[in-house]
Amino acid sequence: MRTEEEKQAFLQHLRMEVFDPVQRQRLEQVDRAIAEEKMIKEQYLAKEREILNDPNLSEKEREKRIRELQDATFGEEADAFRRGQAIEKGGKEYIKKRTVGSE
Repeated sequence: MRTEEEKQAFLQHLRMEVFDPVQRQRLEQVDRAIAEEKMIKEQYLAKEREILNDPNLSEKEREKRIRELQDATFGEEADAFRRGQAIEKGGKEYIKKRTVGSE
């Protein structure tokens, strides 16, 4: 299996062979946007864990702070983020029920 560095080098080579400079620039912009989005989500998840692990907060206060964190982190996309989390949670619960039910 290739290392991440080898994968990136191969991807760069492929892009140089297949795409013109304008297309490569657009791909690089997309790469940067994806990396930024990933970093923001990782930072959010770290802050969310801090809130969830704070023994001094009630469940209601945790929910309030997490919602505020989502609003501050994702802005107009906060509701979409919450929907995505709900879908992910529902999918995990469904799989868990199916797994338990098949035993």
